[in-house]
Amino acid sequence: MRTLLLIFLFSLNTCFSLNLSSHILDYETNITDLFKPTSIEEKATGLDGIDCVYVINLDSRKEKWERTKQQLESQGVHSNRFSGVNGWDISQTILDDFWTKHGLDPDSPPIPRGKLGCILSHLSVIQDAYDRGYERIWIFQDDIQIHRNLNLMSSYIEQLEIIDPNWGLLFADLDMNKYDKSGEFLRALCITGVYRHNQDTMPEEWYLERENINEDFQKIRMRYGFHSVVVSRTGMKLVLNYFKHVILQTHFDIDIHFIEGMNSYGLRDRIVSNSSDWKISDSHRPCRSIEELPSPYNTLKQILPYNSHGWYANANEMEHLIKRHKPKTVVELGSWLGKSTRHIAKLLPDDGKVFAVDHWLGSVEHQSPERTDVQHLLPSLYEHFLSNVVQEYLTEKIFPLRMTTVDAVQKIRQLGIKIDLVYVDASHDEESVYKDLCNWYPFVKEHGILCGDDWSWGEGYPIRKAVTRFAKENGLRIETPSESFWILYEGSRRRQSRSSHK
Repeated sequence: MRTLLLIFLFSLNTCFSLNLSSHILDYETNITDLFKPTSIEEKATGLDGIDCVYVINLDSRKEKWERTKQQLESQGVHSNRFSGVNGWDISQTILDDFWTKHGLDPDSPPIPRGKLGCILSHLSVIQDAYDRGYERIWIFQDDIQIHRNLNLMSSYIEQLEIIDPNWGLLFADLDMNKYDKSGEFLRALCITGVYRHNQDTMPEEWYLERENINEDFQKIRMRYGFHSVVVSRTGMKLVLNYFKHVILQTHFDIDIHFIEGMNSYGLRDRIVSNSSDWKISDSHRPCRSIEELPSPYNTLKQILPYNSHGWYANANEMEHLIKRHKPKTVVELGSWLGKSTRHIAKLLPDDGKVFAVDHWLGSVEHQSPERTDVQHLLPSLYEHFLSNVVQEYLTEKIFPLRMTTVDAVQKIRQLGIKIDLVYVDASHDEESVYKDLCNWYPFVKEHGILCGDDWSWGEGYPIRKAVTRFAKENGLRIETPSESFWILYEGSRRRQSRSSHK
């Protein structure tokens, strides 16, 4: 029934003279002026039927190239690194001239610099392959995850040549992974806002419809992502001709699906997908090299893959607390890989700061041989913390203090910082928690907040005992909005213990 509806809609649009080439210009634009040349070092790919393997990688992200190269080489595949076009490095004069010749206002271009760089990178690679006379190429972005043997692609290409000799694109998966590590896919749901004002399109339902060709292939009319795609010579020609005759409007991975005559397919059993280990991208903001990052992030030897490991059941309660009290300066005692740190930083205003205090050696309970869930993380806890912060672009808001909570008190005193909120989640024995409360309480501003995790944790509830004892001694009121989250508020008694520190 759905297929009949789509046929009807197609016929209806045809009757009204639908022109899918309405946005195609009758002249060639100057986009080739921004193409970037490349050299080919690995002439043999190790894959039958594929002439060249390209990996697009920015110079500022060499660690991603090394990781991708290792994955490919582990399966005997030889690749060529293409030094990607960094749109943020293109001079303003060149960009102004480019957009002006497109008849657009250079002060309000339709796509950000990063996305322009992505378009130019892919077109540069495809132009290089076309000029070399290649019949088929495999283009990778540098954030991939391999699921099956890459050599299978050769047999899939042989099958596809029989099914459709005019195929243009073969995606190594059907849809890209969401970057939240949920295991879910990011499926294209609409085409609203991605096409040009003078561009005729098929009904939206037509683009979103998928057709299973057989057990191996699905025909695709719209999808997100271009992280692992085999491009035929037919596809190369169509892509280059299209992008040389349109005004740029949207992302490369979307615009290719508006190319008339482009037959695109995806593998139902994916060979390669995008990795959810990388959040960092230059699409919407510039990518800085490690050397350009503020201290201590510039001490990293490499940016490690994103790691979401951690324990943080208080996200909703913390969000409610921050929205109500609007803190700007927060200290977190115990940060691990920064799951809570990053969440708190995102909730703060642009000039907000989180001082993350941790020795990054792991707590006593983490040292047990029985804790196989964390043993592999201990040698690189600090590097993973820094890398996670970099990947979420929070280096200007999160300030790591790699030291004990006792030493950090002296550091805060030297800096003369007054704190709006302290989040306690370091050691979990009663005396350590009690000492943390005693040490940090004097630095909290009047009407500031002490709060923490693990109210109901452990045998005998050591955190609960420490918090209750401290609250009683200082006339503070305890609130427990959840089983694990606790908050200390000023009670009826003045806070004598902090007055001497003002």
